[in-house]
Amino acid sequence: MNNTDEQELIERAKKGDVKAQADVIKKYGDMIFRAAYRLCDFDRETALDVTQETFCRFLSSVKSFEGRSSLQTWLYRILVNECLKEKKRIALFEKIKDWALRNGSQRREPSPYDQIFEAEMKSSIFNAIGKLSKKQQIAVELKFLEGLTTREIAEIMEITEGAVKSHLARAFEVLRKELKEWKPL
Repeated sequence: MNNTDEQELIERAKKGDVKAQADVIKKYGDMIFRAAYRLCDFDRETALDVTQETFCRFLSSVKSFEGRSSLQTWLYRILVNECLKEKKRIALFEKIKDWALRNGSQRREPSPYDQIFEAEMKSSIFNAIGKLSKKQQIAVELKFLEGLTTREIAEIMEITEGAVKSHLARAFEVLRKELKEWKPL
């Protein structure tokens, strides 16, 4: 496909032409998946999820594509952003899991039960985080993923340090309530 054909395909996709959008996904799908697979530490399921999110983001934002880069470059940028979001989500899960385990169950040597336990806990943690307000989610993410201080979080969120502490306290209250089932076995 030459540059003119690609520009035409992009313009059709921007206008909502479903076939053009499908053609973009067909043309770049394998390439994006291969890159996602490498960026996601060769985890096939995560790579599939990130690839899907990349194309969902493409579909929702194609109208804003300005053509300052090639479509391929733009899709790679979306992919990288989605991979970074996924890595942050996984890191947040690990930090909250560690917190829940310190304040709840004690882990033994890994066993099949432990694998099921971890999958269920992961699901519970993501569900619990989903019940937080956006401000609480942001405060928790900045505190535990980015390791920022209360003062730094307050500056970023443009609120007082007291408000940050309040958001964190309410977030932990929700997390404690939602994760109460994760007590010692």
